[in-house]
Order: sequence, then structure tokens, then C-alpha cells
Amino acid sequence: LFTLLFIGYDVYNEKIRIYSIHVGYLYLLFYCFSVLYMLTYFYSDSKVYAVIKVRGFILNTIAFTFPITSVKIQDYKKIITILTTFAFFIIGFLGFLLYNDLFDLVKMSDDDQLNLFFTILPTYLDFGAFIAISFILLLHNNSILSIIFKAIIFYFLILLGGRGPLLSLIFIIILNYLINNKKVKLTGYFKYGLLFILAIVLYMYFDLTFIDFERFNVVKNYGSDESVNSRFEFIQKCLEGFIAQPIFGNGIGTTGLLISGQDIVLYPHNLFVEVLSEFGLVGFFLYLFLFLFFLWIVVIKKVSAVYIPFLFIVLYLFIQDMKSGAFEAWRISCGWLSVATVFLNYNFKTIESIDED
Repeated sequence: LFTLLFIGYDVYNEKIRIYSIHVGYLYLLFYCFSVLYMLTYFYSDSKVYAVIKVRGFILNTIAFTFPITSVKIQDYKKIITILTTFAFFIIGFLGFLLYNDLFDLVKMSDDDQLNLFFTILPTYLDFGAFIAISFILLLHNNSILSIIFKAIIFYFLILLGGRGPLLSLIFIIILNYLINNKKVKLTGYFKYGLLFILAIVLYMYFDLTFIDFERFNVVKNYGSDESVNSRFEFIQKCLEGFIAQPIFGNGIGTTGLLISGQDIVLYPHNLFVEVLSEFGLVGFFLYLFLFLFFLWIVVIKKVSAVYIPFLFIVLYLFIQDMKSGAFEAWRISCGWLSVATVFLNYNFKTIESIDED
């Protein structure tokens, strides 16, 4: 509701911005996908999960709309500062839990948290994804303080034990290196030498025996990890539901029924499989084209290095959605996709103005 108030206030007090025609098509594609997905409610067999999911899509749409009206190009530094500050406090909170032997609180199941706190706390995946995003925003900041902070973030990602946030971040780091492929200067070696020393100190000072390093060995755990096996089972049942209704799918919220036979919140942890089972090939191609169109916009235009981290965040969250996402909780990805698009739009307008001159 607060977000809607901000959107209304900004629309009322500011002139309507002119967006690139490519960006306009991207916005139109997103809204068409969201509205049509919600309309599948009318032929869905789900009544409980479907309502939850429709409500989630409304939140997704609000999260996507807010940057269009309220984020300006000069806000990119402010976004980095705010997210870094929040990450600093989260690291402090996690450090407090670790120091007082309470770190397992963030790894509890929802039921255990409800029994203990009467509410659900952010999970280890939530914390991991948030601090990983802060890492990406600081990707091109090579000051000593930034490197130390990123090392601490990486350390806590290992402690949290979330494979998705950690492995996806490593992929982004490698991709960033391949894109830049610049020689490291002498000062760079000095900074990364300090990082290596810090890593040794952390390893010697803290007891790391409770870290489940085996959990990160995806190849070794393939076929024996209960979490991985259950997700493969979910995917298989949802794909069977897609085969039964391949064109328009089974309707929003039906993944719970397909997986367990009950109208409960249960999903395949993969948005492509989820959209296939609930919205069929129509929804699948709309969803796929949304990201392909975004990628096409990025490729055809020269993007300033300043905005590259925001593109990496979109890629990072896309990878997360392919591993553990659900459409009713898609709003964070939608928000960052929209933020990146706003910055891309400004980038295009600047290039077009230079070309005209």
C-alpha cells in the first residue's frame, strides 16, 4: 500500500518520462504476461493456492511498476549505498547469532520458527540472496574496504549453506572477469593479497568444522541429496501435468495439486516448469520472450560499465528463480528487472543524443 502511495505521488508530481520504444515493448510484455497468468484462475482447479498466487502477482506488478515512476538515473549510487548499509547490518546480525551459537535459527523450518517466534523469520536463502546482491553491486569497487567487506559476505554465504546464492555468485564473478578480462595492476595484487591473508585468519580463528562443505559438492551429492531428489520429483509431476494440458496449462496455483494431490503451496522450484504446468506453452513463450527481449536490448546497445552490476543482479536472480523460485514470490526479481530497465533506458537516450549531435 505504501508503494502504491509513492507511485501515485510520483506520477502526480512529475512529468511522464519518455522511454525508448524497445523498453516500452518490454513493459508491455511484462504486464501482458502477468495479467494473462492471473486470468488462468477462471479455469484453475485450485482455489486456495490460486488466490495466494494471484495476490502474489499483484505484488509482482507493483514491484515492477515502482521503479518506472519513482527511480531516476541519479539514484544508482543511492541504491548501492542503501543496499550496502543494509547488508552491513545483516552481516552484523548474522555475526551476533554466530558468536552466541544461535546461527541455526536462520536454518529452522517454517513450522519450528512459528512455534518459537510466532512468525516466520527470513531464511538462510533470503539472507544469502540479499548479501550476494550487495556483493554484486560492489563488484567493480576495488577499494580495500570493499574487498574486505565482499570477503566477509562470501564467508557468511558459506556459513549459511545455501548452494544457490553461493554458486550463482561465483558464476557472476567468473562472468564479470571474462567480460572485463583486464590485467590486474600491482595495487590489485596487493589488495587481493590482503584478502588472501584475511581468509587464512578467518579459517584459523573460527571453527569451521560445522560447515557442511559436502553440501556444496553438487556432483557428488547428485542422486543422494534428499532436497535435490524431491525437486526432481516435483518437476517430473509438473511436467506430466503440462503434457496433459500443453497449450493453456492447468491454471494458476495447480502445482500443489499436481505434486501432492492437495490444494497447498507447493511448487517445482523452477519457474520454467511452473509456467509450463500452469500456463502451458502460451505462458512459457511469453515468459521466455520477456527475458530474451531484455537480453536483446542489452546486446544491441552499448551499456555503460556503471550499470553492468544491475544487469548482473537480473541474471543472478534469474538463476535463483530457476533453482528455487516461485511466481508468487517473484516480486524481488521483478523489481530489479525494472530498475535495470530504467537505467538501460537512460543509457539508450544518452547514446541516441550523442549520435544525433
